[in-house]
Amino acid sequence: MIEMNKETGRSMVEMIGVLAVAGVLSIGGVAGYRYAMDKMNANDIINEVKKRAVTASQQRILGHDINLSEYGDNGRIKGIHAVTVTNDYAGDKGFFALTVSAVPQRVCDDILKQDWNMPVETAVGGVVVDDDTTCAEGDNEMLFAFANTLDNSHLPGEGGGENGDDNEPELEPCAEGEYRLSTGECITDPHTECADGEFYNGLTDSCTTCPTEGSPVENNPSYIEDTCEKCVGSRYGGDYPRYCVYCPTGVVCGDQCCGEGQMCQRSGSYPYTYTCVSTLGEGECMTNDDCTGDNQYCQNDHGCEVTVGTCETISSTTVTINGTEYTASTEYMSYHAAENFCDALGKKLAPVTDGCTAEELAAAQANGYYGSCSGWTQTTNKWYWTATKLSGCSSYYITSDSSDEVGSYPWGSVVSYALCR
Repeated sequence: MIEMNKETGRSMVEMIGVLAVAGVLSIGGVAGYRYAMDKMNANDIINEVKKRAVTASQQRILGHDINLSEYGDNGRIKGIHAVTVTNDYAGDKGFFALTVSAVPQRVCDDILKQDWNMPVETAVGGVVVDDDTTCAEGDNEMLFAFANTLDNSHLPGEGGGENGDDNEPELEPCAEGEYRLSTGECITDPHTECADGEFYNGLTDSCTTCPTEGSPVENNPSYIEDTCEKCVGSRYGGDYPRYCVYCPTGVVCGDQCCGEGQMCQRSGSYPYTYTCVSTLGEGECMTNDDCTGDNQYCQNDHGCEVTVGTCETISSTTVTINGTEYTASTEYMSYHAAENFCDALGKKLAPVTDGCTAEELAAAQANGYYGSCSGWTQTTNKWYWTATKLSGCSSYYITSDSSDEVGSYPWGSVVSYALCR
């Protein structure tokens, strides 16, 4: 009897089928990756335009031309997209526009799909967007128009004039150096001259009642400055608009409070989501109170948001600037960490007015928050954070060297030394 050898393995047809399925899965994976990257790039551009719009809004409200120098060369986004500025959009002094260059088609389309409600008008390639607009192949130029007050209830050119409404009664001009609120009141500095218990709200261009502990969540869009008592046991939450969240016994997390034994975890990309999760790990911190070791402070890397940091040992030195003695950190840190550093020493960040006269600060503000202050001159070339906050997510820094420089940077993107007194 002859035995037959039976061969094992796969047929050619089966192998081709497997390869076909693998090819389809690979193509799907690449497509999914490209989709995710396009969406991330679209979100990044929207987020960066929002930040620049808030900065530009404050400059326009104060009567200045827009200066985006604090965002680097030509206000670029990711070093790729140039941002150009139109101060009086469509010839209307109540509006401005930011134009972003070199936006790829898929990213452009994704931006148009998102409802972020800040621009009063969007244009692609010089054509105002409507429901049927699509972006062109290759790179696109996108324009985003905003009201000076970031109020999108009016369109540019509706009525001419600064408020876009010819039917409003004509008001007597404010005195030289004064600024008119939307309520018609003339004041010198909208950030400091609101009545007690009020703060200047840049989104409504008016003096608004300060939030109270009886209101758990109050829309409080980062223009609160130092005119209101901050939330007891809490910090700003959310991204845009910002919120003042009262958490007397817990941690602020977006627009909610985390309970005892919980911390706030933020997603890594915009738009951010916030989730209360289980307690901090060893050596992690949200505030200085989480650091139980001797001589420690909480090093948080994001000044705008309360994020998980690490407990670091204080390393300080004493510096004397124009006859005033300060305690300074020996390491660079974010703005929020600098606040924690000084707090752990029982001190506060030095105010910018220690070395700047009112005239010097006014000149710096008129120059896009950049200038010189003679009182900060010293031979050591170091940049220091100061306690004096500006609009949005920024604060003054000073350089105590022969250039006696003063300027501003966003909290989350730059590090400097802490300067405490």
